[in-house]
Amino acid sequence: MAIKVRYGDAVIEAETAEDLKTVLATLGQLNGLVGVPVVDRLKEYRGRLIGEQSRFLEVLRDAPEGLSEEDACRVLGIDRKRLGGILKALSRKASTAKIDPDKVIVKDIERGVGGVRRYTFRIAPEMKEALS
Repeated sequence: MAIKVRYGDAVIEAETAEDLKTVLATLGQLNGLVGVPVVDRLKEYRGRLIGEQSRFLEVLRDAPEGLSEEDACRVLGIDRKRLGGILKALSRKASTAKIDPDKVIVKDIERGVGGVRRYTFRIAPEMKEALS
């Protein structure tokens, strides 16, 4: 029976545990991340954030139910365009650090009256652990 492992966006399939170890070792040599817990990488990532990026994560950490787009803008004192820039920067920096952006922030989308989208942002459990 084949062994399947999810690695980032890819699924790796190996026939034996030894084959899997060989593949993961090769990948580890390529990017240096195999065996590094995601929380440790998130702590390093957190150190690269500046100003509003860092503040946004702290605000989300303190809001267990998450924040709507409107509430996030109000609490941070910014407009929606600026919030979009913060989200883009957080995602880009996560991707650069080889971290799935979904391990930083979870974005829920609801369709309201007339098909209007409403966004709610929550801090991902892994990021919450890295911030504590």
